[in-house]
Amino acid sequence: MVIAHDGTEPGTFERRMEIRPDHMAQGEKMMEDGSFLFGGAILDGAGKMSGGVLIVDFPDRAELDQWLDSEPYIVNGVWRRVEVHPFLVPPQFLALLPEYAESAEGAEGEASGADAGGMQEAPSGAGGTGPQVPSPVVGTDWLAERLGQDGLVVVDCTVLHRPLPTGGIELESGRPGYGEGHVPGAVFADLLTDFADAGADRPFAVPPVERLVDALEALGISDSDTVVLYDRAHMAFAARFWWILRLLGHDRAAVLDGGWRKWTAEGRPSSAEVPTAARGRFEARRRPELAATREQVVAATEDPAACLINALSRDQHEGRVPVAHGRRGHIPSSTNVPAASLLDPETGALLPPDLLADRFEEVGALATENVIIYCAAGVNAASDALALTTLGVHNVAVYDGGLSEWSGDPALPLVADG
Repeated sequence: MVIAHDGTEPGTFERRMEIRPDHMAQGEKMMEDGSFLFGGAILDGAGKMSGGVLIVDFPDRAELDQWLDSEPYIVNGVWRRVEVHPFLVPPQFLALLPEYAESAEGAEGEASGADAGGMQEAPSGAGGTGPQVPSPVVGTDWLAERLGQDGLVVVDCTVLHRPLPTGGIELESGRPGYGEGHVPGAVFADLLTDFADAGADRPFAVPPVERLVDALEALGISDSDTVVLYDRAHMAFAARFWWILRLLGHDRAAVLDGGWRKWTAEGRPSSAEVPTAARGRFEARRRPELAATREQVVAATEDPAACLINALSRDQHEGRVPVAHGRRGHIPSSTNVPAASLLDPETGALLPPDLLADRFEEVGALATENVIIYCAAGVNAASDALALTTLGVHNVAVYDGGLSEWSGDPALPLVADG
């Protein structure tokens, strides 16, 4: 679908892009001084704007056409550069950008939030659309102002974990802690059972789509809902659930920056009441490109243009600590960006964008169209994917099998530096 801003004639630039036309909205506008404004946004499967805003101006049509022909500005359906002119951008575009989200919401007349006190039922999006998330990560202020709004579902994704001296970790459900206190109105998602394949030989393996949909609907999650995820650890389990939602085609999801740790440190409200969620209605639109297979990882080890990232700790990457099946080291050619290194040690929140960009620029993740991230079983890898997505890098796949799968095959090599 091609649209034009303010009633001007639409361009026909979709023929020059590797993108499905029904997943993008774009147009051009001739200004009074003869310059041209080109704008567009990526749409989700339901035709709603889901991200990737681009607003660029040019002195004349010739420069616009030259730029369209030469600039690799869209890759895998994601805008590569963003230049925002807020006074010209419609509110629905501004709502996608963190620095303008609040003013855009005001322009569209959205409610400012509701008091969470005494909440006994989990909000459901069955009767309306949830608030637009400005980013894959939202702050505690953003959530506090919107608690109780229709279409907003908050999910506690906590998993308790303890490293084992022989490698691997011991895992337990975080449900007991949820029962003692959680963000008011939040439901609990058990990533070890309801959102994992019980028949797999590794934890957290993605179950069949039908089972995921059933589990999401049981939590009260619908297509139109905005889902905010948090955990009590290091945001990695919340990032894992965020990645699962993205895998199923749901972009209206964000991780609470700093999670439960930051929420409680700021004296935010909590509740021990377990809400009753009305069953949701969720339609999956699976995105296979977000999940890398073992074969794709093998190919990436031999592709100099690919960026393969290990999200585990430095000690695990270099082989000083075993990860799975008693084996040590990392997949050949992979670099190391530990998920823990992306967080502020004081608050547990993500580092500022410039520092995140430095981490990933060092390993080449910002200069390639093929990024694959792995860890042991797809949890820390989801954290790295989340951080990259906040930087506008969307062409990121998670190797879900991770070292749990890779190390189980003696024919697949590992490199130990330590």
